[in-house]
Amino acid sequence: MTIYLTHGGGSEAKVDEIQGKLKSTIPDLKRIPSVEDIDRLNADRSIILLVATSPDDANVDHLIDVVRRHSPNLFFIIIGGDISARDYKRLIQSGNADWVAEIGLPHEVLDIVGRVNAPPRHEAGAESPIVVSFTPSAGGVGNSTLAIETAVHLVKDRSTRGAKVALVDLDFQSSHVCDYLDIAPKFQFEEIVAAPERLDDQLLSAFISHHSSGLDVFAASRSRFHA
Repeated sequence: MTIYLTHGGGSEAKVDEIQGKLKSTIPDLKRIPSVEDIDRLNADRSIILLVATSPDDANVDHLIDVVRRHSPNLFFIIIGGDISARDYKRLIQSGNADWVAEIGLPHEVLDIVGRVNAPPRHEAGAESPIVVSFTPSAGGVGNSTLAIETAVHLVKDRSTRGAKVALVDLDFQSSHVCDYLDIAPKFQFEEIVAAPERLDDQLLSAFISHHSSGLDVFAASRSRFHA
């Protein structure tokens, strides 16, 4: 895997300084004038060290655009000053990118390079997730009950024991799933709609209602108009 160094808003003098800090730990580091030169080189899986100044919102938007415009074979490590938690999350969620503060050189860069360069882990017996949809033919036909009983059975059955099972109720207005299971609904659809960039593993975990059987449930509180 080739590692390239270029600027993404920072000065050439700053790139020289960063190169000096990385030279001893990444001796094969290749300096290029711009990210566009990677396209002309038709590079395979590569890491781009992009030197940036401490960004404001406009610069973060530009950096995210750069990441999205290029091949997923390119992983960007952006080196700069301090960055807000919100902007860091936006950058991470944009795809193949991470941020390293200049004070963290060279160790944080090496950690990220090692992670990106590591072979994918394939767990023994791992399979792709299976999605089963329950669609009612009419109101009041027991669709929720059937979905709940199926989900709990999958949790407890010997052949699927140990598998993670989640029940997602897409009825955000009049869900009764948590009532039937005697658990509190935690899914807040309106919070995701208001700020979709906040959705990450941590927020998603906060939306899970855990049943004693081991079933995870994503269901919203009933609207007061459908109580």
